[in-house]
Amino acid sequence: MDFRSYKTAKDDCASKDEIEEIYNRYSSKSSEELERELNARIASAKANGAIDPKSVRTFYNSVKGMLNDRQLKRLDEIMKKLQ
Repeated sequence: MDFRSYKTAKDDCASKDEIEEIYNRYSSKSSEELERELNARIASAKANGAIDPKSVRTFYNSVKGMLNDRQLKRLDEIMKKLQ
């Protein structure tokens, strides 16, 4: 194990400034614009081999119980694109 590259959960957390920057970047976009952005990011991640199916499935399982039917249907559509 390379301890120099070891990260803790705290290292992966976004700062308040980062969260505000992300919010400001996406809060004014329409759902169509957000969908285009998501599709582009999925395509790029697939092309680069950056999608870890196990991590995606873990994320899905951790959030699905918190979603309403409409949100779960939308997440299922996104999951299909990730595969």
